[in-house]
Amino acid sequence: MPSLIRPSWFRIKDISHTLNFFKDSEKKTPHDLRNQYISTRLFIVLFITSILILILYASLEQEVLTKRVQQPSFTDYTELNQYYKQTLVCPCSTISVLYEKFISFQPTYHQICHSDFVNEQWIKYSYLRQETRGPFFDLLIAQLFQTLSTFCLLSKQIITDERLSFNSITFITGTLIPEQTFSQQALGFISTFQEKIKSSFSASLALIRGTTQGNALFTILQTNYFLSFVPDSDSLVIASRSYENCSCRLSSLCSTEIDIWYNNTIVLNIPGLRMGCSIIEALLQSNLIFFYNQSLLNQLQTYLFHNDQFNISVTALDPSLPTNYTPATTIGDILKMLMIEDWNFHISYESYFSTCQPISCAYNIIAHNNFIYIITTAFGLIGGIATALMFLIPLIVGFIRRRNKISAVIDDEINTGPPNLFQDRIRLLWSRINDKIRTFNIFKNPEKKTTYDLTNQYYATRLFILCLTISMVILISYTTLTTVTITVKIEQPTSFVFLQQLYPKYNQTLNCPCTQISIEYKEFISFQPTFHQVCSSDFISQSWFNYDPVDFSMVALDFRVTMSSSFLALLTFCKLSIETIQNTLLVFNSSTFVTSNVISENLFQVRAVEFISLFQETTIKSFQNSLKMISETTQGNALAASIYIVLDNSSHQLLSVSPFFSINNNTGEICWCKVNKSCVIDSAIYSLWTPDYTDIPTLFNIPHFYIGCYIIESLLLSTLECFFNQSCLDSINTYLYSMSLYPFNATIMNSSLESQYKISTPIGEIVQQLMIEQWNDQIFYDQYYSACQPIECTYTYQKQADLIYMITTIIGLLGGVTTVLKLLIPSFVSFLSREKDRKAATDTTSPSPQIIYSSSQNLTQIVKVKQPTLSIYNELYRKYSQTLQCPCSNNAVDYRKFVSFQPKYHQICQSDFITMQWINNIGYNVSLAVITNEDDFRQTASVAFQLLSKLCELTQETVSYQLGIFNSTKFISVNVISNTSLESQAENTINTFKQTTINTFKRSLLLIKSTTQANTLMSYLLTNTMLVAAHPAEYASYMDYIYDYDRIYNTTTNESCSCIEAPICFQQAAIYSINSPYYDNPYYFYVSSNTALIFRIPGIYVGCYIVDAVLHSDLQCFYDQTCLSSLLNAIQYPLNNNVTLLNSSLTTRYNTTTTIGELVQNLMIEQWNNKTSHEFYFNTCQPQYCTYAYISRSTPIFTITTIIGLIGGLTKVYKLLIPLIVRLIRRYIWWPYFERKLVWSNNIVAPVPQAVSVSPVTVGDDKLATISI
Repeated sequence: MPSLIRPSWFRIKDISHTLNFFKDSEKKTPHDLRNQYISTRLFIVLFITSILILILYASLEQEVLTKRVQQPSFTDYTELNQYYKQTLVCPCSTISVLYEKFISFQPTYHQICHSDFVNEQWIKYSYLRQETRGPFFDLLIAQLFQTLSTFCLLSKQIITDERLSFNSITFITGTLIPEQTFSQQALGFISTFQEKIKSSFSASLALIRGTTQGNALFTILQTNYFLSFVPDSDSLVIASRSYENCSCRLSSLCSTEIDIWYNNTIVLNIPGLRMGCSIIEALLQSNLIFFYNQSLLNQLQTYLFHNDQFNISVTALDPSLPTNYTPATTIGDILKMLMIEDWNFHISYESYFSTCQPISCAYNIIAHNNFIYIITTAFGLIGGIATALMFLIPLIVGFIRRRNKISAVIDDEINTGPPNLFQDRIRLLWSRINDKIRTFNIFKNPEKKTTYDLTNQYYATRLFILCLTISMVILISYTTLTTVTITVKIEQPTSFVFLQQLYPKYNQTLNCPCTQISIEYKEFISFQPTFHQVCSSDFISQSWFNYDPVDFSMVALDFRVTMSSSFLALLTFCKLSIETIQNTLLVFNSSTFVTSNVISENLFQVRAVEFISLFQETTIKSFQNSLKMISETTQGNALAASIYIVLDNSSHQLLSVSPFFSINNNTGEICWCKVNKSCVIDSAIYSLWTPDYTDIPTLFNIPHFYIGCYIIESLLLSTLECFFNQSCLDSINTYLYSMSLYPFNATIMNSSLESQYKISTPIGEIVQQLMIEQWNDQIFYDQYYSACQPIECTYTYQKQADLIYMITTIIGLLGGVTTVLKLLIPSFVSFLSREKDRKAATDTTSPSPQIIYSSSQNLTQIVKVKQPTLSIYNELYRKYSQTLQCPCSNNAVDYRKFVSFQPKYHQICQSDFITMQWINNIGYNVSLAVITNEDDFRQTASVAFQLLSKLCELTQETVSYQLGIFNSTKFISVNVISNTSLESQAENTINTFKQTTINTFKRSLLLIKSTTQANTLMSYLLTNTMLVAAHPAEYASYMDYIYDYDRIYNTTTNESCSCIEAPICFQQAAIYSINSPYYDNPYYFYVSSNTALIFRIPGIYVGCYIVDAVLHSDLQCFYDQTCLSSLLNAIQYPLNNNVTLLNSSLTTRYNTTTTIGELVQNLMIEQWNNKTSHEFYFNTCQPQYCTYAYISRSTPIFTITTIIGLIGGLTKVYKLLIPLIVRLIRRYIWWPYFERKLVWSNNIVAPVPQAVSVSPVTVGDDKLATISI
């Protein structure tokens, strides 16, 4: 049977019998051929077994694969999170996300705030009066409605201002968090935000309420104190009111339900609506039952003055509307919720996703290796395995099969020679080894057998062995001496492992990423403050307050009269301190500490101490600022303190009220409260007053305890020395115990207790520290570590290569090096021999395709620049802005590090017009008890300019305080950002800071003004009221009322304004002529004639409250020399005229007619002068390195290493596959083709390829060509 058509099986069988991978032309003996066949079969078995084991291992091996989705959409993320939520990680490109980007809210308010009851028309209607319907009812009920309207407006203003703050707060997250976690955190922040603004408002209101009660400020409506005559005398006294057996002297919370009287008979009870010591306190205790009752409302209207012009219809509240409150809910409880029914928060997770902008999402799956990985792994090792087997197997087979034969031959040879000659055995063995080495040839070629060829092959073999040895020595030396970077990963390390094992050894390279990079302070910081012992002493107990006697024979300045008010004020400060700390702790606890990686315990302690110090400093400073603003506006409005009012009831027509003043016993100088609220005298116990006394004797001086303009001001200057001293307290008891209705033995405070204060420390210093003895703060590193939740820690270290690394490296390169040497060395040797074999066909595998492919590849090159400077960063950013990344060592940078402010204030704050010289000259000597027109500027001038001076101080202190907070605020950035981006982001934050600071100051001032007006507090300058004695016929009965009348402004125009109905009433200030000095009273120098107008002051106003009038005024007259001279000339008493005008030529954002109110609303600032330094930011960010990527062609090194890596495996594969492919081509393509086309035609042999031999053969009658290939 012809061989061409034999079955394939027999052909394969024949091939397998004759297959020989180890042919050697010099070894053709049966023994050698047998060795070669055995080696071939062993090679095939071992090679296939090795590859199969490798493939099987690679196929069965499971690995954690990280999949990555670039630029995922929200839909992509949702699907990924559904299946891979446990391992899904999507790093945010923006880790600091403004809350306004994904949270919005639109509050709805209680219906009372939209009702007729807060309508301006209803309030105006309520003020109309016809006759007295009980104690000051006609004004009281209208004032309640006015105050309710004020609360609604305040609540809305607070929300408007806080919305700006809310929108500027950032949500910090390094990676996109799941929706459920996001919603929980967002709701938590919303809850904190709500509690913060509610508690902040409540704290501010509580401070105002507390100081109002503490100073015992007198109200126009006389709701807390009232004026009355002493029986059988024309003398006036101030007595406290009582409601339901509760005295306003001891509590501001006394109240009772309102009744409407007519002809001394109660005609209507208004359920739920109360009156009390102050309008605000009464309203807060009231409820809304009355407002839901249309019938009662109709009855009320019948008792209010009405006519056709003012008759209105008012509708009760709708009980069917959904609400969170009941009709019986007090207005105070509703106000605590800022009058809000529903906040209507909307949280958008999709918006958060869009703002986070994850560049990619990565998730893990557990899977077997894929086909490509298996194939590439196999190809990577084929070269090394094949080379090793080809070298080792012939040696092993030959050694095993030759051992017996060699032994027999050696024995025969030894037996024929001299017996037992060991040297001959060794010599014979060495001779054979030497022959083997000499004739060792790995470049055998059957067609090259000349001596010249064999010599070249021997040289090539030796050169190959030398080069291979050198290569291996170099490789082994390199791998032995080379240090490798070992990265170690510790899964879920505990804090003990981190602190005790990892950080001490590997702190330079240790990296433990936090799962939660933003951690609330409450997780690792706690406070348990202790307060000054006075706050738990008998001296702020109800028993001590009840201890003071009440006797109209005591002088107003007697300690027994003032003690309850003073210690009630002290109790107020204790309560306010506790509330303030609770409220600020709420904010502090929700503030966050940002760390992308776990930090060391020492660094953590330093940072935590910084947080605590800042918190303590800002809390104290905020309290001080609020207290000072209340104090200065109280002084600025010249509000009357009830227990210190000096009354002049001459002629029983007008009661002039004079403020307290003191006289320095040493110098005789007068200290007027009008310009100095710190005027004080020693508190003392005096003899009871009798008509015989012209100078009341002093019985006992309370050491270092004072009384003065205001209770609180004098209290803050006092000390508690007497109350640490039993002897001093006994002296007080001597004069109190027998007179008191409720005797009480108070226990002195313990001077031996440990305290940061001395017993001689002024109370003001203690109050300024919030009455705190110790903050008792604790810092917990373990809790911080647990909140950080590092899933893993990694660290790196350097070490020399180990044995496994060396072996795998050698095996990986052995095949490639061997093949390269086999390709190059024969040619090199031939070249040196100047001999070229042109006939021999080259059977090498050309690397040109690999070279072309490798050299044409586009590679993404990633470059790392260590310790970059700003100039290097800028240059890199200019070239590689799209790929440049410079991770910050410090992700959270204080704004103070790179943003600076140098505010410039309006020139009025550095002018002569706020100096004490000007303030004294402009009105210091003007009598406070004169009869004067309501618009005479001299009456209020000194107070007004003193207020202007204090407004400058307050605004500057506010800016300083807020800058302290801003400077400690963190700017979050994972990577260094460019100067342009920094400027943009910082500018947005700075603008928000400016507006927030302005809004905070405005809101605080507005709240103080609103509560002052709501409580109808009286000015001792009588700017907002006139007190007129009762008709003489009414004197007969004891405790008759002193009627109050409104102060009316703009009476000469058609726009008259009543202070009780509209507290913000103004009139242009004027100067009137004055009479001669009134020498009957040495402290009253000038008296107005109430007739001749001398000068009206442009831009200057007077009004119900001095603060409002000043804010409504402008400074135009003080830019104009003519106006200023006219003003000074109009004041007809000696005055220093050496004052400097304001400079209208200075560059300013304001004009000469800008109101002081507008200046104050801008914190008196001309320019903020803020600067942002990218250099300082960069230095604080401290990038340790920068990386950038660029696209480039393959480098020569890359091309060479790629070729060497492929050449070993590809050469072996080609040697196996190419012969098989050629046979298949010959069998199935070439032969059928030539069988059809190559035929004999006309006895002419068809052309045949040159390399094919042709022989004639007969097949039937045709003569064809037989092709032997």
